[in-house]
Amino acid sequence: MVTLKLSSHTKFWSVLLFISIIFLSLGLYVAYMWVSNSMVSPYVIGTVSVFYTNGETYFIVIFCCCLVLVVDGIVITIDFDRGGYASRMRLLIQEEQEQNKKNYE
Repeated sequence: MVTLKLSSHTKFWSVLLFISIIFLSLGLYVAYMWVSNSMVSPYVIGTVSVFYTNGETYFIVIFCCCLVLVVDGIVITIDFDRGGYASRMRLLIQEEQEQNKKNYE
């Protein structure tokens, strides 16, 4: 979820950021799931393969991701309309950009 939220708020994408998200975040998580599936306890052996073959699992993951993005969007919208931290930061950035344009013209 944290990776998804960071990805949705990232303005500038680079190859390094994309590789970091895919391999260091998602790749290590999937690798950990498969390794822990066979080494941690005999009671959980085989649960990862059931996890990946079950359609309900994918639905729950997609639903949770969408729910987090919707709630985050609502919070940001309410915060911006009420003059909260996010709106103040955006206004400061816009003012700084306008000031920089005036300085270099």
